[in-house]
Formats: sequence, structure tokens, C-alpha cells
Amino acid sequence: MPKEDVILFYDGRCAFCSKIVRFLLVRDVAKKLKYAPLEGETLKEMQVPLIEDETIIVYTENQVLYKSDAVIYTLELLGGVWLVIAKLMKVFPKYFRDFVYDVVGKIRYVLAGKVDKESCVILPQEYREQMLP
Repeated sequence: MPKEDVILFYDGRCAFCSKIVRFLLVRDVAKKLKYAPLEGETLKEMQVPLIEDETIIVYTENQVLYKSDAVIYTLELLGGVWLVIAKLMKVFPKYFRDFVYDVVGKIRYVLAGKVDKESCVILPQEYREQMLP
């Protein structure tokens, strides 16, 4: 388990991304991750460098990871079968992994739509402490 805070920044306007965050919240039983939208105050305050506006970012005290590297790191933190999937992903070259990531990124709004500004997903109390503004 990492000793430092690990923050996963995600597209808060994307319903697909929000569903992935909910998926991770349930499986991250050790609560290793915190989550913040790319559009939120946490990213601005921490001045995390963006390579694109619409990518997930994993931030630790030692590194900033983007795209497929961020996905792999996240899966490794979950452990179990997710660690095996992360190891399998590493078999493929980074350019290929990032290409697949970009393809999914381009169709994510088609897959699940956008989150309506007026709607608010209410998380169970046990997950709220992991969400950052």
C-alpha cells in the first residue's frame, strides 16, 4: 500500500468516467485512492500538469501518470485479479495501450453520455471521504 496520497483525477462531466470511479470505490476496500474531477479545485490548487484536457491522471507524491500508465497503476493498487490484469496490460507496448485508451476516450460520451450539471450523484457515506472537490 502506498504511504502517500494517491489521487485519481477524472473527467467529472463524463458518465462513463463517473461509473468507473464508482466501480473503483467499491473495489478499493483499503481506500488507497482519492478521487477528484479534472474540472475541480483540487487539480487547480495542486497545479498538476495536464497533457490533455480529457485524460485520467494518477497523482502521487513521487510521480504523475497519464492514460494507460494511470490505468495500470490503479489496477495494481486494487490488487487481486486486477493486479493480474495490470501485468497483462504491461505486455503491450505503451504506444498501443495509449492508442486503445484514446479510442475509448473518444467514444466515452457515446457509451454513457455526459453528467448533467443539475444532477448530483449521491454516494453512500462510506465513500464520501475519498472524494475531493
